[in-house]
Amino acid sequence: IDSIKRVQILGAMQERMPGMPSFKPEHLAELSTLGQVLEHVRPHLLGAAPTPTPSALSAPSAVNTAPSAVDYAPAPAVIPGAERSVVRLLHLPPPDALECALPAGTCCLITDDGSPLAAAVAQALNARGWPAVVLRFPESIVPNPAPLPPAVSRVVLADASEAQLEQALQLVAQSYGPVAAFIHLHPRAAQPTLLDANDTALIRHVFLTARTISPSLQAAAAQARSCFFTVARMDGALGIGMRDDYSAIPGGLAGLTKTLRHEWPYVFCRSLDLSPELEAVHAADLIVAELHDPDRLIADVGYGPYGRVSLVGPEL
Repeated sequence: IDSIKRVQILGAMQERMPGMPSFKPEHLAELSTLGQVLEHVRPHLLGAAPTPTPSALSAPSAVNTAPSAVDYAPAPAVIPGAERSVVRLLHLPPPDALECALPAGTCCLITDDGSPLAAAVAQALNARGWPAVVLRFPESIVPNPAPLPPAVSRVVLADASEAQLEQALQLVAQSYGPVAAFIHLHPRAAQPTLLDANDTALIRHVFLTARTISPSLQAAAAQARSCFFTVARMDGALGIGMRDDYSAIPGGLAGLTKTLRHEWPYVFCRSLDLSPELEAVHAADLIVAELHDPDRLIADVGYGPYGRVSLVGPEL
């Protein structure tokens, strides 16, 4: 990690944990990996004596001995009964297509990321017989949204409050039917920051929406296909492509869908990461194809420079 990213990380940690002390710039300059940052910060959070910094470990002695050539690389923390491993990308073939429809009288709710993607997904699903409704966020969260075609149904949030979201979801159910499929399209900030305030507000809305529509999704799953999808625009490689800068918060969407896969065993839950370079129509086609994938064992799918990929551990 470079010096700017290091300052962003520590600044965000100090905002979240006010009790964390400030660190001397000459010590921070030696922290070049996330592991080193963690090892340097951990003792302060635990109230223990601080671990010597890399500069202290490599400083010349009183007899002017040359610094050790071994890089500072703290050993990973050992947790009894838990193994640590690094995931890697697994190439996937194109998904098969399962002909499926939503239960009669239900709808598919799509959150608006402010780009042409929301309209493209809604139109693609309407063409397949999936009644689609777009949930548009206030401009305080998603500024300057692209216009929606008149044929695309939509419900607009007046503000970012939880009460307004509840009212909007009730309006969707009353006007278009219970929500049988949900697709959250997460916007990509023009200038991503580590912990973006708008990203945080959007993720909160997704969690609240999941809580509210849980009964209708599970009821629909007893009749036909029911879906809960999240779509991020990180790097198209599920966050490990190391190609572009993006906020860390959308990465949490995968954790939400993995949790819901256990809580809602009959609802098809999946997180997607689409490269921001993909055009709206192409990205919409990929989302629709994933919605019709008969293989529900896959939790995450990325589309980008490596093709269609997922994550696996070293044992695979």
